[in-house]
Amino acid sequence: MKTFLKIITLALIMQSSICHSQTICDGGFADVYPCNDYDLMANIPLATFFSSAGNDCWGWTDTTTGKEYALMATNNKTAFIDITTPYNPIYLGNLPTATVSSSWRDVKVYKDHAFIVSEATSHGMQVFDLT
Repeated sequence: MKTFLKIITLALIMQSSICHSQTICDGGFADVYPCNDYDLMANIPLATFFSSAGNDCWGWTDTTTGKEYALMATNNKTAFIDITTPYNPIYLGNLPTATVSSSWRDVKVYKDHAFIVSEATSHGMQVFDLT
């Protein structure tokens, strides 16, 4: 559950290009973001990923190291972020789209693999081994 809450927080904060650091949820907002009693821990602007929009976020915990990761689906790639230290997320890299940019990309994790799909023509499914 801890990872899921971090992922939700990260998904909300990644919708902006303004950098923020730890911000307490007060009156239903952490800065300009709705928070529902979750504090804003950090923000990585979409520009960091060379993306213009984000549309899905999922998490994965490495069972070997215990490290926690966010996988952020953007208009043109899937970004991988180490969120083990939530106030200091580390952008690790990305998996570019299989075809062209799209307003919809979805990523889910099963065991140690990320499964990424998109509405882009001929995109199919990308499978990424997270280990």
